[in-house]
Amino acid sequence: MAKDKKPGYLGTLGQVAPSFGLKAILGDLPKGSVEYATEGKLRGSKSSFKSLLSQGARGRGGGRAIGGGVGILTAPLFMKGLKNVGSKDPKKRRTGLALLGSTAAVYQGQRGFIEGYRAARSVNLGKGTAARRGLILGGTRAAYKTPSAIALGLSIASGRKRSRQKGGSKYDKFLIPALSGASLGALARGVESMTMSGMGEGGRKGLMEAFRRAAPAAGGGAVGGLLGGLVLSAAVDGAMKAMKKES
Repeated sequence: MAKDKKPGYLGTLGQVAPSFGLKAILGDLPKGSVEYATEGKLRGSKSSFKSLLSQGARGRGGGRAIGGGVGILTAPLFMKGLKNVGSKDPKKRRTGLALLGSTAAVYQGQRGFIEGYRAARSVNLGKGTAARRGLILGGTRAAYKTPSAIALGLSIASGRKRSRQKGGSKYDKFLIPALSGASLGALARGVESMTMSGMGEGGRKGLMEAFRRAAPAAGGGAVGGLLGGLVLSAAVDGAMKAMKKES
């Protein structure tokens, strides 16, 4: 009977931590760096792509990696939510959605604060200004990224299900989340840019200006989201295998 006993939170954390730890280093760090560099180039920066990557690694990429490391603590609940959303039981599906949403809000809030703070400090802004930017970004992320995180979680569950079906490809469990991540990333970064920079003069002119400023952010978000969806699906796959192996 002891053999059939399911591991608790700490036991599951020990199983999934290696995969999500690698995600923070090999996924979140380069994702933030590439996103920052792509956005910079689309805005017309004269700095080299390599230089922008380096600055992105110190700011946005480094902040995301640290936030991703802290976010490992929510991974067991995220994995449980991911498993439940694929259940045939409506009650379990609702529980799964609630877990995906709540873990996303906590994860994105703390990661947004760390990322915003480090990005501000990387361009030599004061600690007070950096903290304010971190709080704004953390709050914004927690608010708007919860729905997108649920959508990405559902795409991971859908991709894993499709890869097991007849006619499906073993790559579907990576491809579907990657494409979903790209579209969600473009939307998320575009909205975030408009929220953080405001509408300027307001009215139609202000709206068009906000859209113009948001376009490079959306482009960077698409590239970063593609990489993020791919890396997260790989982390989930590794964690699932570890849990299955040790169960």
